[in-house]
Amino acid sequence: DVSGKTTAAELATVILEVVEPFDTRKMSGQAYDEASCMSGEKNGVPARIQAKYPHAVFTHCFGNRLNLAVKDSMGFSKVVEFFRVCGNLESYFVGSPRRMEVYERHCTNGTMPMGSTSATRWAYTGGLIKHILNTREVLIESLKEIAGSGGRKCNWEIESRLKASGYHRKLQDSTFIFLLELFEKIFDILDILSEKLQSKALTVGHYESMVKDMIRQLKEIQLEPLVDTGERKATRSVLLEGFCIDGLTGETVNPLELGRKILKRTVECVEARLGSLPQFKWFALLNRSVLSHTCVLANSVYGDLFDMEQLARDLTFYRAASDGDFAANPLLLHKDFVNYRLGEQLPELDRLLRLSLTIPLTSVSCERSFSVLRLVKSRLRTKMGNKRLSNLALISVNRDIASRLDLSKLVDRFVSIKSRRAEFIYK
Repeated sequence: DVSGKTTAAELATVILEVVEPFDTRKMSGQAYDEASCMSGEKNGVPARIQAKYPHAVFTHCFGNRLNLAVKDSMGFSKVVEFFRVCGNLESYFVGSPRRMEVYERHCTNGTMPMGSTSATRWAYTGGLIKHILNTREVLIESLKEIAGSGGRKCNWEIESRLKASGYHRKLQDSTFIFLLELFEKIFDILDILSEKLQSKALTVGHYESMVKDMIRQLKEIQLEPLVDTGERKATRSVLLEGFCIDGLTGETVNPLELGRKILKRTVECVEARLGSLPQFKWFALLNRSVLSHTCVLANSVYGDLFDMEQLARDLTFYRAASDGDFAANPLLLHKDFVNYRLGEQLPELDRLLRLSLTIPLTSVSCERSFSVLRLVKSRLRTKMGNKRLSNLALISVNRDIASRLDLSKLVDRFVSIKSRRAEFIYK
């Protein structure tokens, strides 16, 4: 229980009490978000823990870094206005059952649920962008009816009609459509990395290759087809020599120039937040082309864990005997070490593989427990105790493992532990 204990000193004390029973000599890392008490360089939680356990190197959660990178890249006034309109459009329908009924009536292929926005989770915003783009015609018809020009009797209040008219014009503006198309592509690329960052098997090598691949895909986005799509779908903008006039403000906008600025800013922010891993530079030892990084490892906080001469011999021997790339999949390589008992012959390389697989890069696996609490402890389970809640949350977080269990065997084992049948026969 850390309620009311939110200072770095108090949180560090609680964490140290939890890890004390374990073999703390093997503590090789810690990962948190960028909250001031968690990431303070001198007096934050990581600094206090690393003062006691030097090998527990702090890593700023890369899932949080990705969200911050996306937030940093959306600083243009035109982009801020775009996301504000998208969020307000979602609230306009979701906040009124009557307006939602109009929207559902126009969904001829079944009701498509509205997305939502979040200031900290941009994946939700990406889902909303995709939804608006896919249901744009449905939204236009719904807004047209509410605004009073759909051929039906107009019985809406004036405020709803004015907002519907404004959103109706915005959904037919070429710049707005262009931004919908552009951000759908950007979020599709970012979502792939976001999902992979939540993998329990994520390693430094996987992470670096994923970031490089994402940056390459962002740079390869073609803007001209998106501009053509916006111009083809638009009905409220006037085209003039590659420019378009905003249907609401009358502002002249160059979509290509705006798109280039957005992509450039996005790539810069992603590279700044996610591009460099100086504390893990020694990981290049697992790359077949690099052997000189033993000195980098020796000078790192992990240097005292290794016999550098033996490590160099292990690396040289295994590279000569294998044609695989160590950094590409260290988890698969370590499985080979376990299956063929290579750790006895190559102890330092085995230790290096274990270290590379142990270092945490994100805190999402821990945060899953918070995400499932609302699902597990519903209003029908208000009297649930902490022990039962913890057990159910553990099952929910690891549902991929729980789904493979044979429930009939579990029931048989439960029954065999103790006889619970009451004896009602008089003897």
